Amino acid sequence: MAVFAGATGFLKTLGPTLVEATAETASLRLDAGPELHNHLGGPHASALFGLGELTAFALLLKAFGDLVQQGGVPVIKSGSIEFGALVVEPVLATATLLDDADGVRARFAERGSASFDCEVVFRLESSGAQTTVMRSRMSLKRF
Repeated sequence: MAVFAGATGFLKTLGPTLVEATAETASLRLDAGPELHNHLGGPHASALFGLGELTAFALLLKAFGDLVQQGGVPVIKSGSIEFGALVVEPVLATATLLDDADGVRARFAERGSASFDCEVVFRLESSGAQTTVMRSRMSLKRF
């Protein structure tokens, strides 16, 4: 995905790798270096939250990239995260669209804005064990 190539700002700082992206799901991998670690030796909670938001953003771009090209500005409206296990190794985050894509498109066409929910599940790369779940509400707005 072009947005991940030549990344700048926070995306470059976090340094996730795009694993896959379809119109229904997107997955990013994070192998956080010590600059992103907390006092327990794994990625800081804010790094994981950022990974979740970026994974939902990757899904948004894949599912609704054409709407972005038509002037829709992607933003996160809200996010909640539940940490279930300590992460001290590479982690995979996978976002899934929870709303009907056609409904999102219809709302955007009618109102110039549309919001939708995503769930992001974080798993240890080595074992596939689930560590964290994030729910985010994403939005496309025409300004």
